[in-house]
Amino acid sequence: MTGNTKDRFEAWLTEHEIEDVECAAPDMAGAVCGKTVQVSDFLGHGEQGGIHLPESLFGITVAGDYIFSDVLQTTEPDVLFTPDPDTLRPVPWYKDATALVMGDFFHHDGRPVAFSPRRVLKQVIELYEAEGWKPVIAPEFEFYFIAKPEDYVSEFQPPSGRAGLTRETLHPMGLDAIARFDDLFVALYSACEAQGLQIGTLTQEAGPAQYEVNFNHSDALDAADRAFLFKRTMRRIGLDHGVVASFMAKPY
Repeated sequence: MTGNTKDRFEAWLTEHEIEDVECAAPDMAGAVCGKTVQVSDFLGHGEQGGIHLPESLFGITVAGDYIFSDVLQTTEPDVLFTPDPDTLRPVPWYKDATALVMGDFFHHDGRPVAFSPRRVLKQVIELYEAEGWKPVIAPEFEFYFIAKPEDYVSEFQPPSGRAGLTRETLHPMGLDAIARFDDLFVALYSACEAQGLQIGTLTQEAGPAQYEVNFNHSDALDAADRAFLFKRTMRRIGLDHGVVASFMAKPY
């Protein structure tokens, strides 16, 4: 962390009276990985070259198993997380003032960790830049609300929502279907606004409790970061309102 970068972090964290910082990164399945550190430790680690995290977090499958190969070592060496100040944002659902920052990973000899998802995307962007192109992205996310399951065996069911019905005649693009979960969506938009996620339109899709959110256009790296954080936010707000948010194509 350079002096100017540290000054940027320290000023922002002080202004927002932050106590803890989540250092977050996606694994290969898009799950949120990382560690939470106190502000003093966060700034101190930055002076030492980065925050240590195990390289093996990039070899975790969607089922939570580890994949080791010639690339990922079984000794699980640490790599250095270097925070990106452009990704710093508050996390609105904690009682204690908490911030989140994303970043990039480097080996101890200074080489970037080529298989970290954010680095993979940067390599693709560099190919565009070599052609004089700049990708501009506006992701769409379709997701389902699922009633909280009581066990791991029962089939998923849609939640009842305000109407008290789990299944009903559905009309795609129906506004009344959005109103079934209006408290949830108000909380979602508020949490997204607090984090600068810049989501745009909201529509109901054809499936039971299936919805779509569209993002505003931005450059590819920013769009990917916001999409990653939106999924986490959607799941968190859903749980706060008694439902599970699933981004599976066909959960039922």
